[in-house]
Amino acid sequence: MFRRYPFISFVSIILLLSASFYGHAKPDKSLAESQLIVTTSSGPVVGMRDGGVRVFLGIPYATPPVGELRWRPPQPVKAWSEPLQANELGSACYQPERASEPLNMEMSEDCLTLNVWSGASGSAEKKLPVILWIHGGGFKRGNGGLFVGKHLAEMGHVVVTFNYRLNVFGFLAHSALSAEDDAYPASGTYGLMDQQLVLNWVQENVSAFGGDPENVTLMGESAGGISVCTHLVMPSSFGKFHRAIMQSGPCELDVPLAVGEQSGRKVAAKLGCADAEDRLSCMRSKTPEELLSIGMSFYPVYDGIILPDAQSKLLAQGKFARVPVLLGTNKDEHTRQTLYFGDMWDLDDAGYEAQVESTFAGTEIDAEAVMTQYPAAKYKSPGWALSTVLGEWTFSCPVRRNGRVLAKENPIYLYRLTYERPTYMGDVGAFHTEDLEFVFHETKRANLQLKPDEKAFSRKMMGYWSRFAKTGDPNGGDGIAWPQYTSAEDQYMDFADLDSIEVKSGFLPQCDFWDQWFTYY
Repeated sequence: MFRRYPFISFVSIILLLSASFYGHAKPDKSLAESQLIVTTSSGPVVGMRDGGVRVFLGIPYATPPVGELRWRPPQPVKAWSEPLQANELGSACYQPERASEPLNMEMSEDCLTLNVWSGASGSAEKKLPVILWIHGGGFKRGNGGLFVGKHLAEMGHVVVTFNYRLNVFGFLAHSALSAEDDAYPASGTYGLMDQQLVLNWVQENVSAFGGDPENVTLMGESAGGISVCTHLVMPSSFGKFHRAIMQSGPCELDVPLAVGEQSGRKVAAKLGCADAEDRLSCMRSKTPEELLSIGMSFYPVYDGIILPDAQSKLLAQGKFARVPVLLGTNKDEHTRQTLYFGDMWDLDDAGYEAQVESTFAGTEIDAEAVMTQYPAAKYKSPGWALSTVLGEWTFSCPVRRNGRVLAKENPIYLYRLTYERPTYMGDVGAFHTEDLEFVFHETKRANLQLKPDEKAFSRKMMGYWSRFAKTGDPNGGDGIAWPQYTSAEDQYMDFADLDSIEVKSGFLPQCDFWDQWFTYY
C-alpha cells in the first residue's frame, strides 16, 4: 500500500483555492408575515422573500466556540424566545486572507450559522427534498454565504448552506486536547463535528421550512466534497442523509491523529506555549490573529471516534453508507493552483523535471515513469504538464477510484466537466471550482459570474443535480440518459458545453497508471 503521508504536506497546495469575495443583496420582505415566521427547536426566526423563495440567513446552530469552548465539540445554541430577524449573513469563520482575494466580510470565532432557501410557500404542502451544501476552501478558507441557494430552491428544494470552523480553529489536534475531555478523548475533528451538528439540525428543523428530513442530499465541492465522503464513512452520520454529491472531492485525505498531534506540538511551540504550566490555557488566550499568524495548514484527522479510520481504508472495507452518489471532477483541476504559484506555471523543461522529482521524492511513485507518462512536449507548456500531473494524481484519478469502490454497493453516477470558461485568469481550462456557478447558477465570487450564453448550460447541469437530489437518479426531463457507473464500462457524463453533453467511456486512461500505486482497493 502506498503510504500517503508525504502527500499531506503537498495537499496544502492542491486545496488552496475556493473562497473569494462575499456579499449579499437583501431580498424583499413582501410575503405574508405568517409564512415568514418559522419556529425552530431553538426559537422563532423571521425570514424574507426573494421572488417565490423564502430566505432565512444567519441562523445560529451552535453556541459560539470562543474562550473555553475553543477546540471543543460544538455545543447546542442557547434557545431564544423573541423572533430572530434572519435577514443578514453571519460572520465568516476566521481564516487567512490573500491580498489578491480579500474576504470583504467580517470574521469572527462566533461564526456557526446557517442559511435556508425554501421553495415551499409555508403551507401544508408536500415536503420538498433538501440539499445541504458543504463549502470548500481547503479546510482553510470559505464561507457558506458565498453560495446563493435561490435557484435550486426554485427547482423544488430546500437548500441549506452553513459555516464550520476552519484551519487551526477547526482541525487542530494536540495530545493535551485529546486528554482534556473524557467524553471526547481525541482532537482534530471540530470542523467535522460542526458539520454533523448541522446534519442534526436539519433532521430536527427542516420540516418547519417545508423540507423533508427523510430526503436529504449532502453535497459539497473540493474540501466540501471530501467532507461529504467523510460523512459517508462516519457511522454517526449514517441515516441523516440519503444521497451524496461529491464535486472534485477525492476521499483519500488520510491523516492519523498522531500526525495531527505532531503538528499541534509545533503550534504550541510557535505560540510560546510549549513549556507553559497550562498549555491549553496559554493557547486559548491567544487572539485569532495570533493563531493565524503561525502560517500552518490543518486537515481533519481520523481519531478513532468521530472518524474510525482512514477514509480510503473504510471505503475499501465497504464500511460506507448505502446511498446513491453522484461524483466527478473538472478536466484541469490544478491549473488555477499552479498559476497561483507563478514559479510553477512558468517552468522550463528542466524545471518541470525537477518539480516532478521533488514532488514524488520519498514516495513509492516513480518520478521517471511519471515524466514518461506526461512528457512536457505533449502539453501547451511544462507548466501545463505539471498541472495535469498534479490534477490527475490528486483529484481526477482518486475520484474514479472512489467511484469504483462505491459502485460495488451503491448506485454511482460519474461525470467530468470539460467546458473551458473564459475568465480573467486567462487560459486555465476547466479549472478547479469552475463548477460552482454552473450548479448554483449564482454565487458571490468576484469576476466569475455566468455569461448569458453560459446560463443555459448551467440550467442543464442543475437539472441533472436537482433530479438526483430528488430521487437518487439524475435522469428524466429533456436530458440524455446518464448510465450508472460500472468499472467494466467506465462510463461517465461529459459536460463539454450546452450542445455537447454526452456519455463517454474510458474516464481517463492515465488513471490506470496512477492506480498501480494504490493497491488498497
